[in-house]
Amino acid sequence: MEMGFSENQISNGVYVYVDRVKNRKTSHPCLYKVKADNTDLIVSEIIKTYPEQNSSSADVFVSALKDAIAFSRKANEQIKVLRVL
Repeated sequence: MEMGFSENQISNGVYVYVDRVKNRKTSHPCLYKVKADNTDLIVSEIIKTYPEQNSSSADVFVSALKDAIAFSRKANEQIKVLRVL
């Protein structure tokens, strides 16, 4: 994931919504911020934890997207949409 940061001129990182496998220690869906760096390690922080929900729902997607936009604005980050082929 981080390899694409420099190709797309991303310096602040990206927000990623992850719906984890149930029955794990931290099984609730989370919004992460994956930070840009030049190491092989993926450095991230949990921005928000959600209750169990249907992650394939359009409403859940819109909610997570709005949260990511709100957090990026709060951090004074430029919002950039990447085109995925």
